[in-house]
Amino acid sequence: MSDYSALIKGCLKCPKPLCSEGCPLNTKVPEIIKALEKNDEELALDILYSRNPFPLITGLFCNGYCFQNCVLNRANRPFNYQGVEKVLGHLPHQTKVEDNILKNRKIAIIGSGPVGIALALLLKRSSATIDIFERDSDYLYTIKKIFPETKVEKEELDSIDSFIMGENLHFILNCEVGKDVFLDDLRRKYDYVVIASGHGMSKDCAVTGDEKYYYAYDFLKDLKDPKYLDKFGDNFLLYGLGNVSIDLAVYLIHKGKNVKLVYHKPKEKSRLSPHDIKKIDTYHLDVTFDTRVVKVENKTVTLEHDNSTYEVENETAIFAIGQKSDYVFLNNSEVKEEDLTYDANCESKIKNLYLAGDFSSTRWDISTGIETAWQIYNHLKAINQ
Repeated sequence: MSDYSALIKGCLKCPKPLCSEGCPLNTKVPEIIKALEKNDEELALDILYSRNPFPLITGLFCNGYCFQNCVLNRANRPFNYQGVEKVLGHLPHQTKVEDNILKNRKIAIIGSGPVGIALALLLKRSSATIDIFERDSDYLYTIKKIFPETKVEKEELDSIDSFIMGENLHFILNCEVGKDVFLDDLRRKYDYVVIASGHGMSKDCAVTGDEKYYYAYDFLKDLKDPKYLDKFGDNFLLYGLGNVSIDLAVYLIHKGKNVKLVYHKPKEKSRLSPHDIKKIDTYHLDVTFDTRVVKVENKTVTLEHDNSTYEVENETAIFAIGQKSDYVFLNNSEVKEEDLTYDANCESKIKNLYLAGDFSSTRWDISTGIETAWQIYNHLKAINQ
């Protein structure tokens, strides 16, 4: 039995917990802390998993809504509940069958990212038959795209792998919907189909010049080659201020590079998570707000601020301005892109076709993505009672 006293020290266990109210999963933080005060790990895990099917992943990657809403922010010392969740996520646990409501239902999930896996874990609770289709040969491909050096160590990846393997989920790998198998065939074969493939392409950016810039998503993939970074100089300009941009900045700093970050909105509209704010402070990241990139030419980046322009020279420009879908899964399908709007249950215009994660959340991160998995799961249970 572990001693959690140091880990849980500082939580006020508020009677009206703003941390829980702010969490998209409504995690019962005070109840978990009270259980750990009694060294009751089993109770703490039961409370945690009652709202979160995949706490190991949120413990690593969540944007920290609990931090942001903790009343101790007023004293600039919010309680680090996410550290608790990360520890608990490593403890042995296996999804428990709660009922057989979906026992005779077959469900196809397109995409083995965190949201697709979280949904599969929820569906297991009601005995559904689930197939997860993944275009890559590794079901952890999406998770591994995030830098191990800056966000998760190999040991953490191994823990995630062990957890998923222990759940005996059924993955169909090297199978891209829209190429190797078609969406309409899945809709005929399965009772329900869920698109959870995520947005895997960088959004286009309109700039002038010779366009000698890179998109963060592609840059990240190429960095898997350890010699790739040798092609560039020492100065980088990252356009965008999401967690991908900040993680990439930290990675480049670790490699001895000079990094500037540029964000097109004022600082008060940046929506930075507490983790990102901490990284900016820890690594003294050079961030310029309310500024746009308007031209890239000959490693000279032209920036616009307050209707005036200026140039920054000798930079490798990388754009991290968001993602979009390639919609390959719609190839040869009667389902069209305009059909992919969704209702409160994340059901598209096409009956029994659901949208999760990137496709059904206006502000995507791990916890809001898992929230969409809950919406789908609860709806499927309700209509199959």
